[in-house]
Amino acid sequence: MPSDSVALTAQYDTLYNIDIDGGTAYNESDEVVTKAFAGQEITIKADDPEPDEDGYITKRFNKWGEGIDSIDASKETSTAFTFTMPASDVSLTAEWTPLHRVTVEGGIMWANSENGKYSAAAGDKFVLVANDDLNEAENIFKDWTLSDDSCLVDSSDLADRYIYVTMPDKDLTATANYAVFQLSLTGDKDKIAVGDAVELTATGSTDMGELTYQLVDATESGQIGQATLDGNKLVGTYPGLVAVTATLTDNNSDIVITTEPFYVVVTSANSDTPGTILVSKTDEVTSSDDAIQNALLTSDDKEKVASGKHAYVELDVNVADTTADAEGGVKDEYVAAAGDDFAFGARYTVTATKIIASYEDGQIKNITQEDMTKTVDGNVITYSVKLPDSLVNTDADIQRTYQVVAYIPAEDSADGQMATLDVKEESAADQYVTVDASYDSEGQTLTWSSEYIGDFGVVYTDTAIEPDPDPDPADDPSSDDDPADDSSSGDDSADDPSADDDSSDDDQGADDSPAADSSEDDDSDTGSSSSDTTSSNKSSASGGQTTTPATGDMMAPIAAVVAALTAICGIVCIALGRRAKRKYE
Repeated sequence: MPSDSVALTAQYDTLYNIDIDGGTAYNESDEVVTKAFAGQEITIKADDPEPDEDGYITKRFNKWGEGIDSIDASKETSTAFTFTMPASDVSLTAEWTPLHRVTVEGGIMWANSENGKYSAAAGDKFVLVANDDLNEAENIFKDWTLSDDSCLVDSSDLADRYIYVTMPDKDLTATANYAVFQLSLTGDKDKIAVGDAVELTATGSTDMGELTYQLVDATESGQIGQATLDGNKLVGTYPGLVAVTATLTDNNSDIVITTEPFYVVVTSANSDTPGTILVSKTDEVTSSDDAIQNALLTSDDKEKVASGKHAYVELDVNVADTTADAEGGVKDEYVAAAGDDFAFGARYTVTATKIIASYEDGQIKNITQEDMTKTVDGNVITYSVKLPDSLVNTDADIQRTYQVVAYIPAEDSADGQMATLDVKEESAADQYVTVDASYDSEGQTLTWSSEYIGDFGVVYTDTAIEPDPDPDPADDPSSDDDPADDSSSGDDSADDPSADDDSSDDDQGADDSPAADSSEDDDSDTGSSSSDTTSSNKSSASGGQTTTPATGDMMAPIAAVVAALTAICGIVCIALGRRAKRKYE
């Protein structure tokens, strides 16, 4: 403490008042304040209007009125702004624009609204949009009705789905009007013969748009029967069930409505048969339609057709699949069924669908559908598939043998024994069973027949064609230097009638030889596989099984021995060898 007296004076910063009508003041820490020191940063925000008891917003911020000039006049229309607190009190008043209700029925006001309650100020421009989700109820927009038509912008038309509106200085009600499509389709008859016609009649709101007719699928699996449309006339062209619908497209929108199908039974010309059967198949199925009907329709099915029901059978063979996965059989299992020396080639999947349905009052009823895995009563279906080029042998030194293998899932084995397949009934495991097949090298087609309907794999094996171990001496070029050969060459021996007679005798002897019998026995053992070779003298026309010229092999060593004894016998044997050569060429 000093020896003299001490005098202190306290100085205070002044807090100034902040009075905001229709808004709130916040300090730097975003805290609501009503007082502040000079130099503090203060943010003013206009309050959000509260909806009325009906949920409508009744006012909208317009500007800051009295007091804004002393702060920052440029912020007059800002709903939020920041300023530096002056060394004086601040007082601001928010000015508001009144809003009127906009009630929209059957549409929306194109504006932000969380609760679907629309409001607008006099002079506001906005868009009204009619609903586009009423087509499911077969409703179509017609036009708008406004409580004040004067508010419609000149470029708009009340018949437009979108209209532009200027808000009047009062509440506005806008109603989107819809007309109900009442479209139905009938015909003057529901059963016609091939070549006959049905007059189709569409009734309802047909004056509201473009009316068209179209053929549609008669079932989920495909169209049954065939017909053509000539305006509103349906002309039958093939026996079976035919379905047609009518479609109405609105003139003022893209809304389309379509009737339920109207069904017509097309029978054979001048036929009174109550039921019809239609067969659909891919080109790979070579069995006749009658054969397919017998293979897929039970006697009960045929009785239903005779009593007035209709049958549709569809048989498809897919294109070659050279990948084969577990779903349709495994490559290694296909190969194992044929033998270890086979390789996987391709897989073909056969599907068969049978549909039986009745037809009453222009509608298909009592539809039963079955996906079949086996034919009826042991009847077989024949398939002929063209093999991909990648599976066709082009090497003259190779003989290729093909084998078809059926893949039968465990669940399908419960169908029981099949005459064409060695299937174990109700097996707990998948089965791979070989199927008899024949190959046509000219058409590159593989043909087989089976009761089973499902996946079939094609496997193959290649065998090298062995060269002739005892060639004909006449084929040896060195024989051309033999004077004896020169004396016997020329066309004399070929033109000798006795030589022809001997050749004929040799032919008969060759047919009766043991070697020939052995060759025939070998052919008969190739029942379940088919061979192809590019060498024409080694392949039979029916299946490509290899045949071997046996007589020439026996004559060659005898001719060599006789030639060594005497020149004369050599000449004779060479001549015989040439005749044998001509025989097997």
